Amino acid sequence: MPNGSWRLSLFGVPQLRAPDAHLVRCEGKPLALLTYLALEGRVARARLADLLWPGVGETTGRNNLVMLLRRLRHSAGAELWQPGDSLSLRPEVEVDVRALLAGTARLSPELFEAGPLLEGAAWPELEEFSEWLLGWREWLDALRARLALDEARTREQAGQFLPAQQAAAWALRLDPVSEDAHRARMRLAYLAGDRAAALQAYQHCQDTLQERLNTAPLPMTQALARLIERGGQLPQLPEVPAPLPRTLHPSVLVGREAAWAAMEAAWQRGQTILVVGEAGAGKSRLATEFAASKGCTLLLEGRPGDASVPYAAAIRHLRRALGSGAPQLGEAALRSLSRLLPELGDQPDSGEGADARLKHSIAQVLAGARQEKAAVLYDDLQYTDDASIEVSGLLAPQQDGPGILVCYRRGELARPHEDALATLVTAGRAVRIELEGLSAAEVGTLLASAGLPESALLGEQLVHVTGGNPMFVLEAARHLQEAGQQRALLNAVAVPPRLEQMVLARLDRLAGAALPVARAASVLQQSFTPEQVAELLGVPLLEAGAAWDELERAEILRGERFSHDLLAEAVYRGMPPVVRRLLHRAAARLLERQHAPAARVARHWLDGGSQPEAAQWLIQAGAAARATFRPREAEGFYEQAVQLYDALGQPDDAFEGLIGQVAMLHEMEDARSRQATLIQALKARARTPVQRATAHRQAAAWLFMQNDVAGMEREVRAGLALVEESGNLALEAELYETLAALMLVSRRPDEAAAALRQMLRISEQTGDVTRQAISYDGLGQVSGYTSPEEALRLFRHAESLCLQIRDLPQASAIVTKQARMQQKLGDFRGALGTAERALKYLDAQDSYHARQLINVYFRTLCWQALGEHAHALAQIDAAQRVHAVSESMWLDALEMQRVRLLLDLGQVEQAHRVSERVMASARLAASLQIDRASMWAAVLVTLRRTGEALSVLDEAQTLLDSYPDVYLRPRLHLERAALLAPSEARPQLEMALEDAAATGLRGVALAAQARLAQTQLALGLPVLLPDDGDPDAVVSRGELLRTRAQVLTHLNDARAPDAWAAADRWKQERLQTLAPADRAAFLGGPLARQLGMEAKKPV
Repeated sequence: MPNGSWRLSLFGVPQLRAPDAHLVRCEGKPLALLTYLALEGRVARARLADLLWPGVGETTGRNNLVMLLRRLRHSAGAELWQPGDSLSLRPEVEVDVRALLAGTARLSPELFEAGPLLEGAAWPELEEFSEWLLGWREWLDALRARLALDEARTREQAGQFLPAQQAAAWALRLDPVSEDAHRARMRLAYLAGDRAAALQAYQHCQDTLQERLNTAPLPMTQALARLIERGGQLPQLPEVPAPLPRTLHPSVLVGREAAWAAMEAAWQRGQTILVVGEAGAGKSRLATEFAASKGCTLLLEGRPGDASVPYAAAIRHLRRALGSGAPQLGEAALRSLSRLLPELGDQPDSGEGADARLKHSIAQVLAGARQEKAAVLYDDLQYTDDASIEVSGLLAPQQDGPGILVCYRRGELARPHEDALATLVTAGRAVRIELEGLSAAEVGTLLASAGLPESALLGEQLVHVTGGNPMFVLEAARHLQEAGQQRALLNAVAVPPRLEQMVLARLDRLAGAALPVARAASVLQQSFTPEQVAELLGVPLLEAGAAWDELERAEILRGERFSHDLLAEAVYRGMPPVVRRLLHRAAARLLERQHAPAARVARHWLDGGSQPEAAQWLIQAGAAARATFRPREAEGFYEQAVQLYDALGQPDDAFEGLIGQVAMLHEMEDARSRQATLIQALKARARTPVQRATAHRQAAAWLFMQNDVAGMEREVRAGLALVEESGNLALEAELYETLAALMLVSRRPDEAAAALRQMLRISEQTGDVTRQAISYDGLGQVSGYTSPEEALRLFRHAESLCLQIRDLPQASAIVTKQARMQQKLGDFRGALGTAERALKYLDAQDSYHARQLINVYFRTLCWQALGEHAHALAQIDAAQRVHAVSESMWLDALEMQRVRLLLDLGQVEQAHRVSERVMASARLAASLQIDRASMWAAVLVTLRRTGEALSVLDEAQTLLDSYPDVYLRPRLHLERAALLAPSEARPQLEMALEDAAATGLRGVALAAQARLAQTQLALGLPVLLPDDGDPDAVVSRGELLRTRAQVLTHLNDARAPDAWAAADRWKQERLQTLAPADRAAFLGGPLARQLGMEAKKPV
């Protein structure tokens, strides 16, 4: 690079001068590039390419950047930038704007009279760059105006009124709507002895504000005009603004004595305390101090921006609780929570019941956080997202535990939550305490306690302007104090009518980067740090840190939050729209890099006016909400994305968003009619075969909800016909999975197996282990009806696949199915061991309720077959104590099993009562309905209603004909035979034995052998000795042992005495398992009769 400095002038018409002072032509994108580097510092090439060539893709953009740099080097004859992956201007390039930003610019007419940044230059094709440029133009003009006003003030204090007037004119030229500049011009004209010019300046102020902002001057400006008009004496400008206390925090609560008393009364009654009021009314301080008076408090606060991100508040609370010693959590709980906290693991819990387990795990952590706390304070509930409120425990019945306090703004809480809290109040579980404005006397006390005794004299006026709102009162008093207005304008309240204006006036008095730092923080809303703000603004960290310190001294910020949400809102509303959009886009890019929640990133792109990026992130937000089981929020995100894509003319992307929207409506029971409308829209939008197949699949899912099996099958098969031609294997597998489920529901196992085999073929081709596991699981279910041995093999393979992908909950479910197959095959002890192994995949602390209940149900079948009735009943009681009503189908199944056990034990009356509840249930699956029919037939037999019992078994047989099951069929033969005369029973028993033997059902076969031997003996026919072993529960082992003894006796076999002894031992062992009070009932029951307790042993 040549010796000497280059000079880049950006104020006014831009110029680039070489070291020899000749002008170098620089316009268009080269000028845009140099300007961006001059103001932003070092910038990544990828960012520059995206900014200057939006929408062309990174590779093309970077190539274009290389060519632009080559042209610029050729025209300038030198490289003005430092090369690398990121670019910056060389130190030899002097830039006029940089001197101003660094505070080293000379205060000269040239600085103030120069035109705006890049005057006359425009890039209409670069929307983002154009908005960035507008933002910098406004900011630099405002900075120059501020310097001009400071110069006017300095000149006025020195009595140099003419130079001061020139400086004020410069300020007005740069910022025509600045009332500080207008007031300075009025003052200076009046002080120079030209009262008419001063009033003319006021008229100019009025006209400008009306024309540009459609508003009138502030009361402060009006008061100055009135003083000039009557010829009064202007107050001297103070050398230094009146000092303020470091903090304006009143030492005592003022005007809240009645509220405190009401809170105390509610606390003593154990009621939830709702503190409600306008923003700034002092809700948080009142609730915080009251809670602190009771002991240690758990704070669960909402923050601005939470509402749009499902579980945003809960995630913050969970991290805080886990970092401060939460209860020990098992692997399953950690996997559930990893959906919200990725640092806990990379394989979140999935499958049936994952939603309930996630909520259970959250509740577990928050319950641990509440331990040893006197109070729980839910602050700023109006900001909190719906999901976090639902899992917070706020609306749950409170018994023993900490007291509950809730603060929220009046009229800003979502209607469903407002109604829920109103219900608590109506029920007497909560009390609502409204905070109103302070009186004039209370305002005086408030200001005096805050160290502002002079402002306290303005109590009446401040109440009139602020409505007695404590926050507004303190801000207004601060405004007057900083402006030095108390003594001069005591009777003319010079308080801006809006908090926003007061806060912006306070920011204007701060130096350096304080204003942009405050603006950036207000855009980020929450969880912002100096490092984040520095990165967002592209300023050095030390500069941002210095501004941060100044904002804390001014009580705008407190730590890494605004000192009050109202201040953040005021700063946000007060910034120009173009600056706001720029900061939102910068925030979106920053949060993308930091892997922030997709919904938060999407909101920033939306507020930044970048629709393409917003739509992409809304799709991701929908997927994230879906992954955390929030279908309503997910549907809303997808709907927004569809609207944006439609506006952008991107129909394929809109179609994908609509798919997500429809899928979420499947999970919302109150959205059925809307779902039908959207499915028709989906079909109308579908253009390609894959899109049409996808529409058919969504339609099939909707028809499933309508129980329209025929319509569902038509949709699925139409989708398969389309997708098989397209080669979209993932969609084809989904359709086959849907078809398989449909065929199982329709009791068409052969077609279900065919669909599952197709899904398995595709999943093996694509390497999708999850779908392979689903396929083997499904094939095992189908085989379970026809070949339990084959089903056992398939389930074991499915288990190995689940372990391969660490899906332990699903592995548990599959192992429980293995136990069921072993129970069908008569391996009851093996089944119990397998069922215990299934439970080891589940953490006992976690809420796999349905799976645990199914496991208990199958184990009770085994315990009944082994004669362990008391143990089985105890396990049913334990399951019902710890499981929720939501698992009603399997709770009913356990009650059905209780009836069978009670009947065996002779407790007939109790069995009758329980059976009536079971028969009234409409929640049992088809296979369980057959079991229920068998149970009811057994009950009817005890009531001596054998004919009705046979009719019930006939109905069960009809149901079984449409739902073939090789295990249930021979069992029904056995149950029917027990109600028939020996001659009629014999064919039923022979069929049962033949069916059981053919399919390897050893337990059922043993039961059939025993009953057939009894029948043959009764009929005087040749009899075979039944095999030894554990028969199915239809026949107890004691009955089998007794039958063997009878047959051996009939055959005059020498083993008969030992056989009778074995039968007797088994009976005595069973009696010992019962409580003494239950033995008499047992001896009168059917099981005792089967055992022939009254039978005489042969001599």
